[in-house]
Amino acid sequence: MSPALYLQISEDILRKIEDGSLPVGGTVPSIQVLREQYRTSHVTVLRAFKALADKGMILKRPGMGYVVAQKATTVRKLHCLGCLFRNISNLPLDQYYNSIMGTIQQECAAAGIGLYFSAAAAKTLLKGCKDPDAVLADAEAMSSFVDGFFADSWLPDDCIKEIMKRTGKPLVMVNRSASKGIAAVYPDLKGSLENLYGTLQRLGYDSIICEDTGEWDYYNDVRLKMHAEEKSKHRLPRGSFGIMERVNFFSMDEMREKLLHVLSAAGKKHVFLAPTDNAAWSQIRWLREAGVEVCRDYGMVGFFGLDSSSLIPKLTTVKIDTEDLGRKAFAAMMNLLEGKEIRQTDLLGNTELKFGETI
Repeated sequence: MSPALYLQISEDILRKIEDGSLPVGGTVPSIQVLREQYRTSHVTVLRAFKALADKGMILKRPGMGYVVAQKATTVRKLHCLGCLFRNISNLPLDQYYNSIMGTIQQECAAAGIGLYFSAAAAKTLLKGCKDPDAVLADAEAMSSFVDGFFADSWLPDDCIKEIMKRTGKPLVMVNRSASKGIAAVYPDLKGSLENLYGTLQRLGYDSIICEDTGEWDYYNDVRLKMHAEEKSKHRLPRGSFGIMERVNFFSMDEMREKLLHVLSAAGKKHVFLAPTDNAAWSQIRWLREAGVEVCRDYGMVGFFGLDSSSLIPKLTTVKIDTEDLGRKAFAAMMNLLEGKEIRQTDLLGNTELKFGETI
C-alpha cells in the first residue's frame, strides 16, 4: 500500500528542495500543475501544501503562490527522525527504556540529526492506555517532515506494518524481535540465559523457579520459553523446574507466602528467577522480614541489569546493554536510509550474566 497521495506530493517537493531543483525563494509548482501531474483533486494538493507550510518548509506569497522557505533546506539536509516512544519517566523499568532512548538522542545529536517525539505515543503510555490508532495517526502526520521512525516495543507488529505502509518511511523496532519485514534491534539473550542455567546447575540448585508476570511481555515470553527448553535439556528430578504464575497480580503478603511455600519443600536448593531487578530486590526484602536470607536459604536472580551498586548484597542478574541497543538502533536506521543491507548480527544487542552475591 502506497502512502497517501498528499504525502507523496509533499515528499516529492521536499526532494526537489533537497537536491536544489527548488531553491530558497523559488516558486513551488502551482495547484493546477500538480493536479494534472498527479491526476488528483484541488483539495489533495492543498493538503500537501498545508502539511509543508505547517512545518515551515514553504510560505504563501501574495501573487506568487507558495515559495520555498529558508528553513526547508536546513531541515532536509539534516535528516529528521520520528520517535514513536514512551514518555521519559522515573519508574524503575522505564529507566531502562530511558537509557536506550538517551543513547539514540546522543547519536542523533552527534550526527546533526533532528529527533521528533510523538505526543500520542508519550501521552497514551503515560496514562497507561495503549492506543496504537492514535500513534498511527501521529506517525502519518509526522511523515511529511521525518525520514524514518524509531518504534517503541509496545507497538504491535500489525500497527508497525501499517505505519510503514501509510508513510512509506523506514522504521526500526527497538527492544524486541518482530515479524518478517520489520527491522528490529533487540538483545541477544540466548547465550546469557544458557550461561545462567548452566551456572545454576553447577552450583547445585535443584529447584529452579521462573516467575511468570501473568502479562504478555516480550521478555517474559523469552524467559518462559528458555525455561521450558532448559527443562527438557537437563536430566533433573521431576519438579526441579517450576513456574510461579501471575506474580504481578500478587500483593506483598501473597507473594511472600508463595515464596515461603516453595522454600518449605525440604531437601531442595531453591533459586528464584525474578522478572526484573526491582522485583528481585523486593522479594529479598520481604523474605528477610520473615527471617529468610538470600544465599543462606535460597538464591535470587534478577533481569535487565539496572544499576544496583548501592544495594547489598549485590544482585546476580541478566544485564542488557542498553547503550549498545541504542547505538545499534541508530546504525540500523542510517543503513536503511542509505539503502544498505543490514545483517541480522547487526541487530542483536549485547547481554551478559552479571554475577553478584545472591546465588
